[in-house]
Amino acid sequence: MIAPSLRSLFLILLLSEAVHADMHWQSPLLGYADFPPFTFENHRAEADGSIIDAARGLFAAISLQPAYRALPPARLFQELERGRLDGWFGIVVPRIEPLLLFSARPLASIALSLYRLPDRSDKPLADIKPDQALVLIHGWSYGGRRKELIESHTTYDAPNNKAAFQMLELGRADYLLSYDEVVQESPDLPENLLQRPIENIQVYFQLRRDFPHAEAIMRAFDLANSQ
Repeated sequence: MIAPSLRSLFLILLLSEAVHADMHWQSPLLGYADFPPFTFENHRAEADGSIIDAARGLFAAISLQPAYRALPPARLFQELERGRLDGWFGIVVPRIEPLLLFSARPLASIALSLYRLPDRSDKPLADIKPDQALVLIHGWSYGGRRKELIESHTTYDAPNNKAAFQMLELGRADYLLSYDEVVQESPDLPENLLQRPIENIQVYFQLRRDFPHAEAIMRAFDLANSQ
């Protein structure tokens, strides 16, 4: 393991290399999906959220000030493929994976759980029967598993967690698949809501391989993220 003082020295050397070689790093344009409280556009039309805040601190440590653009996931992937975005914050997506470098460590690990009320039995996701309804939140990919979930379960879409809770309470659905931090911040959270942990979704900083000095930027970002 590299001592903290040495890691700091390496980071300084990387930055010095860029400056002294007259290779000032260009700040990238980064995309993000609307996924509060992790990534979202606030009332000032600025990128916000826990992942954005963490990334901003790391970029500041390596003297970068990226611009941010909020887009729906499908449009975001298209813009990355066309080179109109330089990177994004998200899961590993096979469609665009070859284009990108990934941070060595995730920026966030987001807990996904199966929620139910006490009148429904506790069971793994795979054991939910065809006659039992699973609520999914509209627009969420569930770590790239949405299509699989729809094909293997009876599913209903809800616009948000509040609407999903109502479906559970009215008996219109049996289970809800959602993210713990989002549920905890939801209004009208049922006091008797129970959960079964499913998995942790890893979110990475991803940068196009053809972005100027992409490898050097990612090395510096990883060093900053290891402090």
